[in-house]
Amino acid sequence: MTSAAEDVKLRWTLVAVSTALFCVQIDYFAVNLALPRMASEFHSTSADLQWVISVYMLTLGAFMVPAGRIGDIFGRRRALLAGVALFGLTSVLCALAPSATLLIAFRALQGVGAALIFPVSVSVLTNAFPAVKASHAIGLAYGIAGLGNAAGPLIGGLLTETVGWRWIFWLNVPLTLVSLAIGAWSITESSDETVPRRLDVAGLALITVGIGLFTLAFDRAPSWGWLSTSTAIVFAASLAALAVFVVVENRVRWPLVDLSLVKNSRFTVLVIAGTIANIAYVVTIFLSTMYLQQVRGLDPFTAGLV
Repeated sequence: MTSAAEDVKLRWTLVAVSTALFCVQIDYFAVNLALPRMASEFHSTSADLQWVISVYMLTLGAFMVPAGRIGDIFGRRRALLAGVALFGLTSVLCALAPSATLLIAFRALQGVGAALIFPVSVSVLTNAFPAVKASHAIGLAYGIAGLGNAAGPLIGGLLTETVGWRWIFWLNVPLTLVSLAIGAWSITESSDETVPRRLDVAGLALITVGIGLFTLAFDRAPSWGWLSTSTAIVFAASLAALAVFVVVENRVRWPLVDLSLVKNSRFTVLVIAGTIANIAYVVTIFLSTMYLQQVRGLDPFTAGLV
């Protein structure tokens, strides 16, 4: 392949990855604006439909941990395209969901697709571009994805107010198809031949259960009571699962998470700061949506604009 042809493929690889990341970002921020209308259609409450957001974040957070390893083992191109395809398919299912329960279930699967997209995208770009250009490509891809953060509330409010909230999910379909078509042509397969062809299943189960119970405890605490027995049991079980996860990761040869990174003070500070910032970000977006529409009485489009 000539150098010019290689450059063309690299540019299209960047387009495919950026489109996938943009799709994930705009979806999350758009869906927040639709929660009150979803609650009205399903005869539920916005608080109950918070799980449309929470379960998505749960599976996204839990499966991002093994997603990078999956790409290393089974191929980064294959993993990324699988994530994009799953995200697109579950978007269709969310758009057609006849009940709140099924919508929440489909959102959980959609989170798994997003979890494959995020870390594997970085691996794809790192392996596709020369070292001197890789960081620039990654920054550009996430910069384009960041446009979804800004456009999400506006697009979500506009679609919800005009054609209906289900079109937020339909919007993902052409975006994922474009990313799949371009990615299948342009992305070169790569993997890590030094790692074994197996996953730390015990670690994956423990971190999923631990994060899930932790999320459930904080989600249900306002209705159960912060000091109630139910809240205490669920919270204690989440801490126990995460503690066992640490033990398991220290004993297996190929852990999901390299816990030695905790000894790196810069890494630890970055993780703690990022965790706090993301919690604040998610809570603020959700509560702002509820306040602007249910307290101030704004329509979804105006709330998204604000």
